[in-house]
Amino acid sequence: MIFDLSFVRSWGLTSAAIEGDIADKSIFPMKLASTATLVPRWVISWYHGWIHGLVRKCYIVITFEMKKPWLLISLLIVIIVVHHLMYRRYCPNNKWFANPQLENNITVVTAYFNIGEFQKGLSGKYTPDLYVKWMTTFQYLINPLVVYVDEQKMADIFKDLRKGLKSVTKIIVLDRKYMWSFGLKHRIGQIFSSKSYPRFYPNTVVPEYACANHAKYECLEKAIQEDYFSTAYFSWLDIGYFRDIVSCTKDFTLVLPDCFDQEKISFTQIYEFTPQINMSDIFLKNRVWVGGGMNLAKKEVSKEFVRLYRNSVDTLMQKSLMSTDQQVIYSIYSNKGRAIFNPTVEVQPYRSNDWFYLGFLCHRSYNKSSFRED
Repeated sequence: MIFDLSFVRSWGLTSAAIEGDIADKSIFPMKLASTATLVPRWVISWYHGWIHGLVRKCYIVITFEMKKPWLLISLLIVIIVVHHLMYRRYCPNNKWFANPQLENNITVVTAYFNIGEFQKGLSGKYTPDLYVKWMTTFQYLINPLVVYVDEQKMADIFKDLRKGLKSVTKIIVLDRKYMWSFGLKHRIGQIFSSKSYPRFYPNTVVPEYACANHAKYECLEKAIQEDYFSTAYFSWLDIGYFRDIVSCTKDFTLVLPDCFDQEKISFTQIYEFTPQINMSDIFLKNRVWVGGGMNLAKKEVSKEFVRLYRNSVDTLMQKSLMSTDQQVIYSIYSNKGRAIFNPTVEVQPYRSNDWFYLGFLCHRSYNKSSFRED
């Protein structure tokens, strides 16, 4: 059986390998990607299982036991070199379409709200300039795109990026003063300022970051209501979602992934789902089930999910529980959450320890798109 490695960008050398209380991928900041090579599936499965277990054991021994540290460190270096050779930075090239117009039945929605520089995880800083670098990938996205920003200069940047795709682009400048999500800032700040509330950067430290996460669903709702391009499906896509392919200059589109369930909303599943988990533990221990970087659903399903999400946020705020959308979603579908929120939309999880898995399942690239305008 042949397996296309363009879908397997990274086997997950993140905190998934050394998972503790903080589910943050920046703890073990190794992010490598694959080349579009054909390799038997069993080789990939064996390699992933062997190297993942070995790195985990080496990390634990080096960190906590320090037995023959130089030998183990040397082994880790060898593993990293081998992994880098097998998973080089790449430009996806997994399928070709002669007529991209037939594939444009998904409206992609994204947004950028400038909350300044902030700490991400235990180390590293995210800055506006970094987001500007990441958003350059949107100049190659052929899908209809709705962009929400809070500054005219960002609108101008996107206007320039999408100059060849004007007919499938809508850019809207919003005033955060009139947004539901950012209207929660004061109440979220009160929750985060409690001495007993844990500090996970930036999830439970920067109120604006939590607001920006909730704004995803507010913007998705706005885009669905306007339905600028009359598409059957809607997808939220984080502004930096395709950060690993900023050097790729091929046009691409997002299509429905294999086994897509028309009645559910799709996310990438990162960690195991524990239905009996205490709902407060999801927030107080920063637990994650699915990643919030991308979702995809039929228009009607997305609309209903947004309604569910907003109502759930309001209820959780009353319980003095708040963090990112990832914790909100986990809480909705926990046993206790189901009893409280009565979800009318189910999640279709695409399982991977790669935070960007769903996006690359949907990714299709072109040599040169005929869809571009002069």
